[in-house]
Parts: sequence; C-alpha cells; structure tokens
Amino acid sequence: MKKITLISIILATFATQSFAHCPIPQWCPEAPLHQTLCPGEQIEEIEFPSVMGKTLIINWWTDGTRFASINTPDGITVSGPPDNREHSAPVSIKGAPTAVGTHHYTVSNTCGVELLHGSITLNASIPNTPGTITFSPVSICTGTEFTASIAAVSGADFYTWTTPASMTADGSDSTTLTVTNAGTTTGTLAVSVTASNSCGISSARTQNITVGVAPTIGTVTPTVDRSTPQNTAFNPSLTISPATTGTPTPTIQWYSSTTATNTGGTSMGSTNGANTNTFAPPNTTLNFTGVYYYAVASNSCGRDTTSNTSGKHIVAPAGCDFVATTRNLVNITSGGPVTTQEWTIPAANGKAQQIWSAAVTSPQCTPRGNSYNGGADPNFNVDCRAATNGFVGHYFSWCAVMKYADILCPGTWRVPTRQDFIDLDILMGGTGIDRSLANNATSNGWTGTNSTEKYTGTATGTWGGARWTARANDLSVVHSRYWSSTGMNNGSDALRLGYNQDAINLSDANSKNTGFALRCVR
Repeated sequence: MKKITLISIILATFATQSFAHCPIPQWCPEAPLHQTLCPGEQIEEIEFPSVMGKTLIINWWTDGTRFASINTPDGITVSGPPDNREHSAPVSIKGAPTAVGTHHYTVSNTCGVELLHGSITLNASIPNTPGTITFSPVSICTGTEFTASIAAVSGADFYTWTTPASMTADGSDSTTLTVTNAGTTTGTLAVSVTASNSCGISSARTQNITVGVAPTIGTVTPTVDRSTPQNTAFNPSLTISPATTGTPTPTIQWYSSTTATNTGGTSMGSTNGANTNTFAPPNTTLNFTGVYYYAVASNSCGRDTTSNTSGKHIVAPAGCDFVATTRNLVNITSGGPVTTQEWTIPAANGKAQQIWSAAVTSPQCTPRGNSYNGGADPNFNVDCRAATNGFVGHYFSWCAVMKYADILCPGTWRVPTRQDFIDLDILMGGTGIDRSLANNATSNGWTGTNSTEKYTGTATGTWGGARWTARANDLSVVHSRYWSSTGMNNGSDALRLGYNQDAINLSDANSKNTGFALRCVR
C-alpha cells in the first residue's frame, strides 16, 4: 500500500509540475490581437497575464516570412525585459509603431506552446489618389458591358466607384469595376474612384469616358438619272439628308456602283467631298454607261448605309447628252461590221499595217426617211438610223458611237482615231496632211467602181458605207463619211471618202448628233 501510495504521489506531483511549468498563455480580451493604426495613433494595450510567474516569448516579423525573428519594431514596446524576445509575465504590447507595414507577432512559452498570433498594421496615411482609370474595351457603346480598372493603391483597404446613373455596375469595392450595361445616355460621361483605409478616403480620380452609339445615315438626293459634259460639274451635288448622326462623330465614305445597289461598290477616296455629307460626282473621265453612288457612315459602334442610291450619273463628251428625254435615244445592245470582209493595207511608208472592217450596223437602228440628204431628213439627227436603198452601213451619231463603242466595234476592233485616218492616207500614198490628203487617190486604187468598196484591193461588189449625200436618183457622184473617236473643236473628226472621185479629207462635223457611218480598225 505504501509503495502504491508513493508512486501515485510521484505521478501526481509530476503531472502538476509539468502543467505548471508549461501553461498555455492567456490573453485578456479587452484589446484586439490584430490592430490597424494610422500614423501617430497608439496601440490599444494588449495584455498577457502572469502565468504562474513563468517567462513568455514574443517573436516578431514584418511583412515577411513567418518565424523570421526580429527585434521589437520601432515604436512598439513590450513590458518585462530582460531581452527582446523573452519577457517575464505579465506582458503587455503597446506604443505607436513608426514603420509602415504589418508587424506580426506570436506569443509562446519556453516549452514552445504557441497558440496566439496577432498583428499591428501601420498605414502610411490616407491612401493616395488612385492612378489612371483604364477602360476595356476602349470603345464603349450604349447597352454594352465594359470594365474600369486601376492599379492597387498602397495602404488602401477598399475602393469606392461612382458611375453615371444611366449605367448599371456590379458594386465592386476592388480595383476593377464591371459595368454590365453602359445605358442609353451618349456623350462624355464621368467615372470616379476613391481609395480608402481606416485612416480615411483619398481624393477621387475622375476620368471621362465617351459612350457612343452607331451611326444613322439618311438617304441620297437627288435620285434622278443625270448626264453632264466632260469636266462640267453635276448640279446640284449629291447630299445625304437628313445629316448623319452618331457618337463618336461618324466618318463618311461615298462609293460608286455600276448597278443601283448599295453594296459592293468602289470607294471614292477622299476627293470631291467623298468623306462628307455632300459629294460632287467626278466628271473628268468619260463614262458612257454611268454609275450610281451611295454612302456609308461608320464609327467605333457600328456602321449604316444609305437605304438608296443616287440616280445614274453619266459623263458624256461635250455635245452629248445620254439622259435627256428630248433625244430619240436608242439602246444599242448588239451590232458590229455587217460582213466579215476586211480591207487589209500592208505596212508602207513608215506606217504599220491597218485592217479595216466593213461598215457597221445594229439591229436596234430604226429606218430613216427617203431623202438621201441628211440635212433634209427630220429624223436624221438621231443616234441610230438604218440606211435605205440597200446601203450596207447604218447611220450613227458620234455620241452613240462613243457610248456603244465596245458593241459596235467588238473584240479587237476599235473606233478609229483621227491619226488612223491620216495613217491610212499615208499608207495609200498620200501626204498625210490634215484636211488635204491624197491628191490622186484613184491612182492608188482607192476609188471603187459603181459605189462599191474595196477589201484586200479587189472590188467585191459590196455596197459602200451608207451614203451621206447623193444627188437624187444618181449614185455616180456620192461620198460617205466615217466617224473617228477624236473630238475636235465643238464637233468631231469624220473621214470624207469619195466614190468615183479623187477626194479624201478630214471633216469637222459641227454637230455630234449628225448621222455618219462607222468602220472599225485594228
């Protein structure tokens, strides 16, 4: 019994001594373990009571690796020296830290029992004003989502964003705000943000943002078909009405199209007002088929196209009007040399070989009157007339020849120039002098017999090109005139060919609506 009693006493004594030697530190709850201070503020004293007169160990580290033991931070005092780590209980932490940052501490006893961890954070002061606000995407349009963000501000615990009432935001208190709907208000709007901590609120960073809206573009006016002589302005210019709207201010681009459609056109660049609401269609290049114009407005929020196009715009040679309703216009869709016969003139006298076609006809030409004299025929001044009396060629106005050149002289054929006529005279032995060509064309085989033409140097019996003049019931003295593409003065050059004559010269046709024949060359 004594032995058992002794052992029991020893064990009980050992247990009591062990508990007393290594107690768990206790914290008085009057002050928080974790405190955040502003410059000059005092720590609310943190007290650790006496634990049976034993020593407490306090380890410190600042914004670094745990257990990287340092001396007590400047400005913080711990009661109960002898040194910076071991303190005789009771122990208290107080003072006013001077080093900005978070100073961590642990409290343990000499047996290594560590259950308490606290921190003293010293903010630098009220946070600085946040930096530049970055918006993403950069282009913001009505009804879209975007984010606003800033770099983190040192010492800030949270952020407060302010947006226009028209916007819907997620209420974030972080460095990034998500605006889920930019609203319907357009123009320059302000977004602000402040940084806060326990010391206070920073000044606001305010930055403007432009909320845009896709363009709205009007219609093109006028819409009538128009023709203008080369280098003469279309009047009035084309206009978009009403004027284009949108935010940011839209850019405008006019396009041309060969059809009355507002897609797939060709940009008109930046000349003639092609980037404005008013556009002057170009008039320097001949355009017989005509083009249509439309406009597109665009900005960072979208684009809009005029719902219509202009009317057809034709740039005609001086003296021609391909739109005027007073003209007896003929829509030539087919035509060409009446036969496959060709007149080949070998190279000679320094001039290259020429090949001339037979006279040109078109099934769209309407019959002319009975008079041989064009000036006496009230139907003579038209674009396309069929000849009578079996003549091969048809009459065309110069304007019609120019407009339908690719049809009347198809493939490798082309409408001859004035120089082609001059070269022809030289090939035939003439002098090539303008308006005074071959003095004796007959000797060179130029003149046909009984009003026939020559192809490959031999009379074929084919009627000559449609006669321009002839004495009534007398075909022995006639001549024919053929158009060239070269404009001269107010008219255009035509070659006067004489049959059973030695006359050949260039004539300046004063009226481009006069009907002459056409032969193609290559």
